[in-house]
Amino acid sequence: MICPTCQRPVVDCVCQDRNEFAPPTREDRPAWGQRRALPPRRAVFQERMEFAQVHYILGYGYYPDGAAAEMFVNTYQQMGSQADATISDAAIVVSLALQYGCPLAVLREALRRNPNGSPSSPVGAFLDKMPATMDEVSPHVERGEPS
Repeated sequence: MICPTCQRPVVDCVCQDRNEFAPPTREDRPAWGQRRALPPRRAVFQERMEFAQVHYILGYGYYPDGAAAEMFVNTYQQMGSQADATISDAAIVVSLALQYGCPLAVLREALRRNPNGSPSSPVGAFLDKMPATMDEVSPHVERGEPS
């Protein structure tokens, strides 16, 4: 997303316009250890993915400034199973980490990798696939209605 005032990506916006496209200023950001509030309606993108022969439905939510805010995951072959509950809970933990200010890159680097550098768990694969900003979302990804 490009700021209409300064014509830069909203994550790099330097203008002082207080519109919905301007990134939050330091005063708008929560203090260390405080959770950044999600707006009641926000952009959500969905796609399907396979990891270790299990099929998943991924959802990504973003703040108005384009920053990653939340992740949703469900297995669509095993809905209601222990595996589905575990992966859904992991997505909630990722979402809370993002909302408390943990950068997506830090989450990606923290998880276990195979010797070839690929993720060794579905959560690592989802984080690798998750666009860091709304601008990076592929055009083929299904956009849901703001929730």
